[in-house]
Amino acid sequence: MKITTVNQLFEEGSLSPGRLAEALRLAAPKAWAGTQAPNAGLSSTQLPEAVVRALPGALRLGIGEGLCKHWWRGHGGPGPWPAALDWTFQRTMDWPDKGWPAFALRIRARVLLTRADTLVHWQPTEEVLRLGSEGPWLARLELAVTDADSRAAPRSFYEREVEVYLDAGPWPLRALATAAQGFADVTPHSGEKTMLTATQKATALAIVNLFETSSVRGNYGAVTVMAGDSGHLTFGRSQTTLASHGGPGGLATLLADYCAAPGARYARLLLPYVQRCGLPDLALDHEPRFHNLLRASADDVVMRDVQDQFFDARYWQQALSAAASHGLSSPLAVATVYDSLVHGSWPHVRGLTDGNAGGTPAQVGPEVWLPVYIQTRRHWLATHPTRPLLHSTVYRMDALQRLVDFELWDLPLPIVVRGAEINLVTLAAEPPGCFSGPAPGTRALAVQGQMQRGLDVRLFQLGLSEAGIEVVADGLFGFGARRALHAHQQQQGLPVSDVADAALVETLARSVS
Repeated sequence: MKITTVNQLFEEGSLSPGRLAEALRLAAPKAWAGTQAPNAGLSSTQLPEAVVRALPGALRLGIGEGLCKHWWRGHGGPGPWPAALDWTFQRTMDWPDKGWPAFALRIRARVLLTRADTLVHWQPTEEVLRLGSEGPWLARLELAVTDADSRAAPRSFYEREVEVYLDAGPWPLRALATAAQGFADVTPHSGEKTMLTATQKATALAIVNLFETSSVRGNYGAVTVMAGDSGHLTFGRSQTTLASHGGPGGLATLLADYCAAPGARYARLLLPYVQRCGLPDLALDHEPRFHNLLRASADDVVMRDVQDQFFDARYWQQALSAAASHGLSSPLAVATVYDSLVHGSWPHVRGLTDGNAGGTPAQVGPEVWLPVYIQTRRHWLATHPTRPLLHSTVYRMDALQRLVDFELWDLPLPIVVRGAEINLVTLAAEPPGCFSGPAPGTRALAVQGQMQRGLDVRLFQLGLSEAGIEVVADGLFGFGARRALHAHQQQQGLPVSDVADAALVETLARSVS
């Protein structure tokens, strides 16, 4: 039976063997061939993975139509509609006649539509979408497939998030359908990804680190709040956001992952902020105590590991898939896609580039297509009508264009990006602003000709911050730290001194350990 819509694929009841077989045949021919072999021996892990690899191709056949119909049916005709659709369903798969193992999958499709020029929140109810409304629209589609066994932590088989910007209407479902098509486009049917060496991956990450935090290794403790930024507070190596399109950004997930990790040094202090980030509570933009905790957490190798895993899953793996599905394989091309996914709106600019270049990379050649993409994106950043903060970020495209001009397609080391050299030494260096010593209590702290810096200074500052004293926990003992020391001494009724003795440093450090 030929699948033409999502509703056909995911009808009420179990997904039938015939429909799954068609999906496997169309979208994952290698997996389909394996299931046809007698006693193929697919385990309860391998079979779900084969099915999940087939889902994007099956969805591609009609995801826009299917989701639009579901939206229409669920929200009663021409509107008004809420700005979000959350569609979760579970399918049990059990075919004893074929000898395949039984398993169950939970599939969640989440769509959020916003006006690109005026943010549409989930509430209040008067901010809704109406049939016939013109754009510009922003459509965001998330699809997640997990193990349906609620008795254990769900195993994630597949995640994809796509954002599509449309310059004009008509009506929001066109944006939804385009987002759905974008989702299908960034997913390789075979499940294959572009392969890079470990050094090429590290180099690509370093390029984007330089764009995000001006450091080859990335600034894991960077806390930024820019006026007018819709993401509000941003944090970490690749600057995940407090907010996103009226809802929570990635910061809540990152902090939850960190607090759940064994040995997380600051879990006790950061845990109360996880729920506030999940709202999101925008007052956190102006909470110095929270900012200091974030800065200090970068000293903890657990936080650095969690950030690496978080940004890898959120952006790098998607970049590999997106590059492969669009016929891009060089490390420089993957680095460019990765930068666009971190920065935003890869599917939209990719579509513009296919038009400007006269075809896809497969049609015109990757080395012809990529420079056109870089220039198209540069123009898009420089002239964006509703997000003026993007105008100053054209340096990202200028840096990538320089690498194209020198034909550094394989990212050979050393290379220079924005005045910083990426080489084996800088790739292995300790990240900036991260301290592993000296231990608190091993020395007194004071303003000196050669500024004292280190873990003991950071924990001393953090202890003062947790006590309500104004200070920036940057790990540097300067005049600001001395003023904070004086405030603490006055608060405690102690003689005012310019020196924090080793005992005081250790006491304050222990208060936050």
